[in-house]
Amino acid sequence: MPELPEVEAARLLVQEWCIGQTVKSATIADDDKVIEGIGPKELEQALVGRKIQESCRKGKQMWIQFDQGPSLMLHLGMTGHVAVEGKESLKYMLAKAVDPSEWPPKYVKVQLNLSEGARMAFCDSRRFAKVKFLDDAAREAALPGGWDALNDSPTLEQLMARVGRKRVAIKSVLLDQAIYAGIGNWCADDILFEARIHPEEQACNLSSEQLEALRVSAQSVMRTAVDCGAESDKYPSDWLFHSRWAPKKAPPRISFLTIGGRTTALDAAVQKLNAPSDSEPPSPPKQKTKRAKEVKPAADSGDGTPEAVPPSKAVRSPAAKPKAAKSQAAKADTPHKAASRSAVGRAAPAAKPATKAQAAGRKTNGGAAAPARKKRGKDSEVAVKQQPEHASNGRKRAKTDAAGSRSGKPSLESFNMTKQ
Repeated sequence: MPELPEVEAARLLVQEWCIGQTVKSATIADDDKVIEGIGPKELEQALVGRKIQESCRKGKQMWIQFDQGPSLMLHLGMTGHVAVEGKESLKYMLAKAVDPSEWPPKYVKVQLNLSEGARMAFCDSRRFAKVKFLDDAAREAALPGGWDALNDSPTLEQLMARVGRKRVAIKSVLLDQAIYAGIGNWCADDILFEARIHPEEQACNLSSEQLEALRVSAQSVMRTAVDCGAESDKYPSDWLFHSRWAPKKAPPRISFLTIGGRTTALDAAVQKLNAPSDSEPPSPPKQKTKRAKEVKPAADSGDGTPEAVPPSKAVRSPAAKPKAAKSQAAKADTPHKAASRSAVGRAAPAAKPATKAQAAGRKTNGGAAAPARKKRGKDSEVAVKQQPEHASNGRKRAKTDAAGSRSGKPSLESFNMTKQ
């Protein structure tokens, strides 16, 4: 939106009120999202002194052709529109009507002051429109390659050649500008409604009679909309156009689908899908098949015949295999585990001589012995327990024992034990 009828109404407005006049001055908005390929000051200077010769259109593209030099191409986007001062401008959905007495209008992007006093403006509130200054605008507009839905009338053979083999919904085919230039979302719905074709029907399934009805209805809907000046209030009352903008208020006969990401209106009572052909039955939907799990061969029993595998063990879940392997590995004795178990039964090695600090110990309340401490070794942990000593001579005896162990002489404690 806007589609061919709205663009054609804008072209006719320029054709009626601006043809033959020379541009005295121009004002271009500094908006590089809308104005493409040329700066605002440069475009202003290029337009001054040029005479408007013709207003042209192809599909949804329109351009103003001057007596010399490049043309001014206008793509209306979503809310773009053309206004002429003092004249009623086009009013359509998603675009606010321009007050003829208000000038310049809001959201103006291009304004031309003409020689005979007329002033023309191109406006866009949502900034999806495009303005280009091109040497060959006609070639740019014809790039999609489709027929103009209003001015071109393809034959049935031409339509069958372009559409008849496409395995996509016919609604999507009509929106392709390489097929029909100028047809948009709402136009496609009413074209299919008038041809009594379901929008989800594949183009390759349409009969020659349905394609002929489609060709005729495309011309009919476009011509009717243009003759109404693209004013929706004047459209036929039974058109789907009046329901698509207010789905909750639509009659019960109207339903809505989403085709190709676009909201689609239809009358299911008269727009029905074609029955499948008997000669070409529809292929059944593909079903996902699970790949059979590979079963390992049974183990040899020793006499040359494989052992019978119980049915419960023939197929196991993948999670069961790691557990069985883990249990078997747990039974096997590794060298370090066997050594550690055999070391448990042997007697613990003799304790090393106590150091000076260990022999002294720590005093606690009431002269009690300090709690046992653990000494970490390389292979194992040996608990070293300190013997209780008398509070008065404990330190002296510890020093004596330590000195004796360093000098190689027997300590007093060992002497007493030998004597006893």
